[in-house]
Amino acid sequence: MMYKYPGKLHIDSIGISGGNITYSEHSPGAGAQGKITFNELNAKLFQITNDTLYKKQKGYFQLYAQALLMGKASCRWY
Repeated sequence: MMYKYPGKLHIDSIGISGGNITYSEHSPGAGAQGKITFNELNAKLFQITNDTLYKKQKGYFQLYAQALLMGKASCRWY
């Protein structure tokens, strides 16, 4: 969606404090949908851009996050 935006975006950072994410998926033939939750999410995303230069070169952004997986186990991403 960002790449289709007609203007150039460069976002230095985005912070999320105390958020919740639920991802669900229903496979064909399955009796019920499966879901996974991340609770008490604290995250920072850095270097977000849709600059066409990064379409030709290896682009990247950075994510640092910590959350409770399914409301119980703590997990971190760097």
